[in-house]
This record gives sequence, C-alpha cells and structure tokens, in this order.
Amino acid sequence: MASSFYDKLQDSDTSSRLNEDMVLCLQNRYEIIDLIGGGGMGTIYLASDLRLGKRKCIVKKLKDDFFKDEDKEKALTFFQREAQVLSSLQHPNIVHVFDFFEEDNNYYLIMEYVEGKNLEELLFENGKPFSEAQVVNWANQIIDVLVYIHNHYPPVIYRDLKPSNIMLNDQKRVKLIDFGIARPYHADEDNTHVVSQGYSPPEQYWGASEPRSDLYSLGCTLYFLLTGQEPKALQVCSPKNINNEICDHLDLFVQRATAQDIWLRYQSAQEMQEALVPPQRVSNFPAKYKSILLIACLILFLAVIAIAFMELLSTQSPVSTSAIPNQINNNNSLTVSKQIGNYVSEENNLDEPGALLIRDPKIFKNAD
Repeated sequence: MASSFYDKLQDSDTSSRLNEDMVLCLQNRYEIIDLIGGGGMGTIYLASDLRLGKRKCIVKKLKDDFFKDEDKEKALTFFQREAQVLSSLQHPNIVHVFDFFEEDNNYYLIMEYVEGKNLEELLFENGKPFSEAQVVNWANQIIDVLVYIHNHYPPVIYRDLKPSNIMLNDQKRVKLIDFGIARPYHADEDNTHVVSQGYSPPEQYWGASEPRSDLYSLGCTLYFLLTGQEPKALQVCSPKNINNEICDHLDLFVQRATAQDIWLRYQSAQEMQEALVPPQRVSNFPAKYKSILLIACLILFLAVIAIAFMELLSTQSPVSTSAIPNQINNNNSLTVSKQIGNYVSEENNLDEPGALLIRDPKIFKNAD
C-alpha cells in the first residue's frame, strides 16, 4: 500500500528542513518545500502551487496526535470554522485562504504566504521597543481590520490577537494570521474557553468573549510593542509605568483599552479608531498659520474698538435751547435772566437764529 503524505512527513526529518530529494505533493498540486513550524492544533509548511506558476503558499495541516477523540473533534471543528471564516473575509490586512480539503484522513488548509516576520520576532530582533509613531501606524491598520470583521455579517471575533499572530510583510503592512479560534459572534451563544495568557480579557476566561474582547487584546499588544515586556494577565496596562517618555495620550489609550470592566473600555472598534488620534493643539500649527491667526485676531479686536467708539459718538446729542423755558418759573425769573444773558453774551453774533430765539418776548415777560 502506498504511503500517505502524512506517513512520508513522519518518516522524514521534520525537525529540520525537508530532504531536497523528497517530493511531497498534495492534490497533485501543492508541493511541500519546507517545514515552518507548529502550533496548538496544526503544523505549518511552505509549499509551491504547481498550477499557478509555483506560487508560494502555506499549508496548514491539522494535527492528529490527540489523546482523546473528543479533543480531535473539537480541533477539527475549529479547523473547519477557520476555513469558513477566512473564506468569507476579504481585507488587505487579513491572510487569504485558497483551499481546504481532506486527504488520507488528514485535513489541510491552503493559505496566502506572507513573506516577513511577526511583530514578536521583530521586537526581539530589534532589541528594544518600537517608537510611538511606528506602533500607532500598526495600531491603525489592526483597528481597521477589527472594524471590518466586527461589522461583517455575521460579526467575527478574532479572540487571539497578539504580536505573534501579526505578520509584517515586505510592503510594511501588517497581516493578521491564524484565525484558528476566530468565530462568528452570536450574543446568545456560549464561546469556548480558549485564552492566551496576558492577552485575553477576563470575560474570555469564562467563555463570554465578544467584539470588545478583541479591543482588550489589542491594548495588551500595544503595551508589548511599546515596552518590550509581556503584559500581566488580568491587569490594566500602563506603558508609561515602564517608559516615562511615552506620551500621556497613548498611555491613557492603552489603559482604557485594557480596562478589566468591559463597560469601561472603548465600546466599538470605530470609537477606538477615533480615540487613537490625539487632539489637535494650536502649538502644532505651522508658523505661517500662527501669523495669520494673530493678524486676524488683531483686526477683529480693532474692529470691535471702532464699532464701540462709533456707538459712543452716536449717543451724544447737541445742546437744545428749547429746554431752557422749562427751567423758568415766577420765583427765579431774575436768575434765569442772568443765565440767559450769560449764554447770549457767549454768542458773538446776535443776529444768529439762536440769538433771536433767546429774545423771544415770552421768555422775558416776567423779567421786564
């Protein structure tokens, strides 16, 4: 009986590179090139698609070394669901799935090959945390993915967001990989108790993960990228406690994302996306805009002063002599006459209309 593909892999030295003279091919199409690694439920291989110009791809094979049949059935459920979820998602920051099949009682998932390294590997290679600007750039891309999957129909929760599941390709764009425990979200359905210590929120420990759980995991991921330290399980993360040079805005952003009470976190990926942008400050304006703003304020101030001055002038009325008769009575006619005489004496020309008005006989009736 011919050996199956899996038997050949078991006979080969899978702890190192595959023998160059050994040709392992699935479906007469996917030629295995190398062993990449293994995870909790699958083994990952690099392969070549012989039907599409030997395009590189990833072959993920479901493990079958489970002690209990029920564990294998659960793993198979996850594996099939990963294929279904990935096939329904089309986003530039999500790894694409090309094929899913069974062969020789083993299950395989064929996915897009992302040439690059994950963010955990890059940080260790870098030897220090990443800059705030770089982390914010990656955060924006990841949040964009969360907005997409959380608003998908039906909504999808990732449930395993962490640095090792975020690849950086050669175009410097992030790619989310390993949707092994991702699932469509239904509010009335219990979730499986699957956690990643330090990155999973409290509710995921008792099987109640939901879209806001992914926001928590992202906050923990940002903490790791900013500090180089693994987040502690079930604790609010504050990167500023590790690196005091981290800005307050980003520190508060991570703290709120990792709040233990789900209602204290951001309530959606959209809200988180808006909150990531720091508030604008006048000090950030270019110098030329500052000058324009200053001149505009000065012009506005002078205009207000001018308007106020004009209003003041308009309220000033000329002296009216018509009010003088009302001030005369029988008991003080002489005093009034003197006042009038003084007023008239100030007039240089008695022929003016004002002087004739003052000489009105009615005014001097009692004075005579």
